Amino acid sequence: MQLTPSIIADFKGGRLESFYAEAYADLLTYATRLLGEQHALMAEDIVQDTIFKSYQHRSGIVDGRQWKTYLFRLIHNAAVGIHRSHAAQQRYLSQQVELEDDFTRSLVEQETLERLFEAIDELPERYRRLFDLSFEQGLRNEEVAQLLSVSTRAVVKQKARLIDLVGQRLRRDGTPFALLALSLLVQEG
Repeated sequence: MQLTPSIIADFKGGRLESFYAEAYADLLTYATRLLGEQHALMAEDIVQDTIFKSYQHRSGIVDGRQWKTYLFRLIHNAAVGIHRSHAAQQRYLSQQVELEDDFTRSLVEQETLERLFEAIDELPERYRRLFDLSFEQGLRNEEVAQLLSVSTRAVVKQKARLIDLVGQRLRRDGTPFALLALSLLVQEG
């Protein structure tokens, strides 16, 4: 790109034809290369903005080399700004997706636990007590047996029946996530 004294004089005089004929394609190629495929459509806007800014300060243009450097610097800075803006936007969107996922997961967990505890609340008193001791307090079967004055074998059988009753209720209500929660609870107990 040659910005000759005649192109400078035309540009300063408000005649842009010679500038566009000589410089536009090179400026557009540079902007496109800096922006990459992802933002290539913005190259033309950057070049037009650069030309406009340069036109506003045309009285300060002294020589072609200095002006060329100024034009390329404006394009470079604009491209960097677009990349930074895009990166910030992607980070923001990524955080929003994570927040939405966390919120959704939290809602599912809450609903699952509500269904599970509703099913447990409908159990007879002795099974609710067994649930409390075994699963909520985390006592071992032997400890539960001592507190309930029954054998360890009886605790094991009652826990199996408790799990079966809760599972029946959850299947009846069509609550697959709560069934999963119940299976996790059984694994922990």
